Amino acid sequence: MEYSLDIHPPEPGIFIDIHPPEYGIFIDICTPEHGIFIDIHPPEHGIFIDICTPEHGIFIGIHPPEHGIFIDIHPPEHGIFTDIHPLEHGLFIDIHPPEHGIFIDICTPEKGIFIDIYTPEHGIFIDIHPPEHGIFIDIHPPEHRIFIDIHPSEHGIFIDVHPPEHGIFIDIRPPEHGIFINIHPPEHGILIDICPPQHRIFIDICTPEH
Repeated sequence: MEYSLDIHPPEPGIFIDIHPPEYGIFIDICTPEHGIFIDIHPPEHGIFIDICTPEHGIFIGIHPPEHGIFIDIHPPEHGIFTDIHPLEHGLFIDIHPPEHGIFIDICTPEKGIFIDIYTPEHGIFIDIHPPEHGIFIDIHPPEHRIFIDIHPSEHGIFIDVHPPEHGIFIDIRPPEHGIFINIHPPEHGILIDICPPQHRIFIDICTPEH
C-alpha cells in the first residue's frame, strides 16, 4: 500500500497529504494566520470540512454522496447561513441575524435532525443526528475550542480540532484501516500514527528546533 506524506515547514503552513489508493485521504492544515483547512475524501463519502480563521468566517461542507449535507457559517457580522440538503428531503435553512440568537429544532421522525445555533458570544452549536449516521458538529467560539465529531456508523470517523495554540487532533478510523493522525502545534512537533492492521505504520515528525 502506497502512502504519500507531504509536510511543509511550519512558517508558511503545515500540509499533510495521505493517499492510500483505495481512499485518497487529503488533509491540509495551514497556520493560524492563514486558517485551518481540512479536506477528507474517501471516494464513497467525499467528506469536506473547511474551517477558516475567525476573521474570514467558518465554512463547513459535508458531502456524503447519498445525503449531500452542506453547512456554511459566515462570520458573525455577516450573519449565519446554514444549508442542509439531504437529497430525499431538500431541507434549506437560512439564519439571520446573530445579535438575537437562533434556535432551530428540526425533528422529522425518520431523520431526527437537530440544529441549535447560539449567538456568537455564547458559541455556535450544531447537532445533526440522522439515526443511520449520527453526525455531530460542535463549534465553540474560537477562543475556547472547535470540536467536530463525525460518526458514520460504518466508518466511525472522528475529528477534533482544537484552537491552534492548544494543538490539533484528528482521529480517522475506518474499521478496516484504523488510520490515526495526531497533529500538535508546530512548536511542539507533529505526530502522525497510521496503523492499517497489515502495516502498523508509525511516523513521528518533530519540528527542527525539537
